[in-house]
Amino acid sequence: MLNRAFLYLKRKKGKTFTLFLLVSLISIFVVTSLSLMLTADVVSTVMRESLGGQIELRREPQLVLHGQEAEKDSERFLTDGWLREILEIPGIIQHNARQNGMVSGLNFVEGFNSSGYDQMGSIHGMNESKWLPDFSNGALELAEGKHIAADDENVVLISEVLALTNGLSVGDTVWLLPAELGTNDAGQFINTMDTGDSPSVQATVIGIFTIHETSNEGLQPTVGLTVNQIFSGTTLLETLELANYGFYNEITFHVGDPSHLPEIMEHIRKTEGFDESNFFMQYNDFGYERISRELQTMQNLILILLVGIGFVSMVILSLILVLRMRGRICEVGILLSVGIRKSQIWGGFLLEIALVSLVTFVFSHSVSINIIPVINRGMLAEFYGIYEMDYRMDLTVYVVAYLSILGIVLATTIFSTLLTTRLKPKQILSIGS
Repeated sequence: MLNRAFLYLKRKKGKTFTLFLLVSLISIFVVTSLSLMLTADVVSTVMRESLGGQIELRREPQLVLHGQEAEKDSERFLTDGWLREILEIPGIIQHNARQNGMVSGLNFVEGFNSSGYDQMGSIHGMNESKWLPDFSNGALELAEGKHIAADDENVVLISEVLALTNGLSVGDTVWLLPAELGTNDAGQFINTMDTGDSPSVQATVIGIFTIHETSNEGLQPTVGLTVNQIFSGTTLLETLELANYGFYNEITFHVGDPSHLPEIMEHIRKTEGFDESNFFMQYNDFGYERISRELQTMQNLILILLVGIGFVSMVILSLILVLRMRGRICEVGILLSVGIRKSQIWGGFLLEIALVSLVTFVFSHSVSINIIPVINRGMLAEFYGIYEMDYRMDLTVYVVAYLSILGIVLATTIFSTLLTTRLKPKQILSIGS
């Protein structure tokens, strides 16, 4: 049976080459498409790990205006106990607790409806400034110095404009005092804090930031302008008596996998301290959702392509093999008449196809391993900027793909041979004559 298969393939070189070429093209298309689909999964994982995600939780509102008066709403805070409960939720890898207040002591850029006596800026205490959403999304960028770390004390980050206005640079020191926003009889904003007995803190300028994006600040008071923002550690606000230890205005939770953000937010809503009317919560996936949809669309298209290739391949193979078998009817009849069983003839046909397929797989594999990295980089790396990853496909996947293709080829072979082997020798010979 093996010798007969070899002899036929050698004698019918043209038909053998046609079959070889067809199976090679099918193999290369299937393996390349499968590689793209699997690599899209890997890219999605890399994107999740590199981007991460953030959930911002803050008390709302932080400041309530009643006519011409301004008063702090001191009842709605994020507490240490509630924070510990949230940090037990799986998926949260880090947090940045923040406290807010107002300070004076510098020359601030005047805002809307300024009285000249409202020289104050907002101050935001935190664990680490690099995790702030404004720095993460590019609205602010560190221009000089370094970010505030968890163990830094009495240090501040200020804007380039504020540094220029006050003639400050990294390493200089400033004196800060607590402040409070109010209005005078004319409805102008003023600092209502009596600084006579107020504590003061000498802070070192550890870094200077650039402002790239701001919201509409046309009607913002002096304290509300982005250029007048100051960032510090939480202990500085506690020293100035602007905040109490363990009570926070805002907390940013950092999540390792952005795909879990909605699920984690739902867990936070179910915690005992959460009240929809008191707190505002939002998340930032840094564009992962859009990228994920694009990758999913690409995978769906590739899956459709794979199914289409499989179906068309079976149809074309079936047609070619049926035509191939019609030309071998006489051969089948002669073999049956000399006593060779149908199972042996059928097995011989399968062996011929299997031998061609095995040679085809060796050829297509050598082609695929060279073009797959190029195609993956071209279609995925260029779009998503991920270059430092291995775009080659695992050998196990190749084996599974080739076995699947071999199964399709053998199935179509069985279908085409059934049309001939089910006939009796006399019928076959009469058809051939």
